[in-house]
Amino acid sequence: LESGIYKTEFCVGTLPVGCQIKSMSEILPNGTDVKCADCPLSHDWTYYLSIRVTNGAGLFTVAATNGTKVDLTAPILGNIVPQYSVTACTTNCTLFSNITGVQDHESGVSLCSYAIRNSTDFVTDFVDNGLSTTVEATGLQLLPGQSYYTVVRCKNNVGLSRDRVSSPVIVDNTPPSKVHLIMWTQCLNTLQN
Repeated sequence: LESGIYKTEFCVGTLPVGCQIKSMSEILPNGTDVKCADCPLSHDWTYYLSIRVTNGAGLFTVAATNGTKVDLTAPILGNIVPQYSVTACTTNCTLFSNITGVQDHESGVSLCSYAIRNSTDFVTDFVDNGLSTTVEATGLQLLPGQSYYTVVRCKNNVGLSRDRVSSPVIVDNTPPSKVHLIMWTQCLNTLQN
C-alpha cells in the first residue's frame, strides 16, 4: 500500500502460474476485465489465468485461477425414436418419442427442449424438457397425409447446442377403401366337396 499498484498483468497457460499460451500482458489501469482474443485454445484442454500485481517498488504477487476446461463442441445426441410411425389422430393429439442418449463429456448437458415440425415448418415452439429422455408433445392438431417430426435441441453448460430430428410420424385417418372378406366356412365346404 505504501508505493501503490504500479501495474497489473495477466497471462494464460496450461499450468498454474504458467504463461505458455499468452505471455504477461498489461491490464489497463482500473481495468477489471481480462480478454484474450488471440489465445489459441484447444478443445478439452485445461487452461489457467494468472494475474501479477506489481507495486511501485517493483515487488509483485502472482495468483492463478483454478483450471478451466475448454469445451468447443455441442452435446452428442443419440436417436430420437417416435413411439409409433403412424397415427390416426388429428385433434388434441400426443406424440411420444424416446431419446436414446445425450452426453457432453467436457462441460455437461444443461437442458434439452423439443418442438414439433412437419415437412416444411415448425408447428410448435421449443418447449423445455429438462434432462428427460422422453418427449411427450400434447395438444397437437395434425393434418391427414402430413408427416410430423420431433426435433430435440440440447445445450451444454457453455451454451453450445445441437438439434436432432426423429423419423416421421405419418397421419393416416382414412380407412381402407375396399375390403375383401373370405368366409372360411365357405372355403372349407368347397375344399371338402
